[in-house]
Amino acid sequence: MQASYEEFGEYILDFRYLLFDVNRYSEEELLKAANLIASVFLLDQRISSQELVKRLRKLARVAKRLTLMSFVT
Repeated sequence: MQASYEEFGEYILDFRYLLFDVNRYSEEELLKAANLIASVFLLDQRISSQELVKRLRKLARVAKRLTLMSFVT
């Protein structure tokens, strides 16, 4: 704790976080969610380069279904 931390008000560091384990979700679950965040998580999992290509192709189809509102919210 720094001395005079009160002076920083709302700008003081807060080290609370939410751990989201992308590897706990299956490919099917993430594709079914069909949103931008799920797509990023799908690509962030530990996979082979061949699997990455397959997933990118699937996500291209998912991206076509996303509306502009999916990116705004």
